[in-house]
Amino acid sequence: MVKWIPRLIIITSIFTLYPNIVGLFSVFERDIPKDIMNQIEAGYATMIEIDKEMYVDHDTIHLKYLVYSEEETLLFYDIRKKEQGWSFPGIALQLIDETGYKYQGSGGSSSGMVWGESCINDYEPLPKEIQTIVIRYKWYDREFQTEINLTEATI
Repeated sequence: MVKWIPRLIIITSIFTLYPNIVGLFSVFERDIPKDIMNQIEAGYATMIEIDKEMYVDHDTIHLKYLVYSEEETLLFYDIRKKEQGWSFPGIALQLIDETGYKYQGSGGSSSGMVWGESCINDYEPLPKEIQTIVIRYKWYDREFQTEINLTEATI
């Protein structure tokens, strides 16, 4: 009679952990929404793979892609948290072009994952003549930046 208890615990654990297991495998896929990927493939938007990391205390911000079109500019990034208890301020990521103009953010979204967050920030469109953009993180006493060459489009 007691033999079914361990089996029940194993089956319950598998069902409970299933979303986490699927989430681990989805990390290896490109996580760009299909409608945006269709715009890139059709030539209406340009994607640049950034693949750079910035560190805030014990946590990592992984800048993944910059996608820009005539309508908008999107910044895709992940936050890998080792410290719990703080929310990443998406407005702390600024886009600045070579003339010093700061592009206005108009919103964003994030999805909680087992390892942290996957985020998308939306900014106003970049002019066609801009060749480099600086992604700057500035929040209280923390500040760092990385420069992206827009002529090196991935797709």
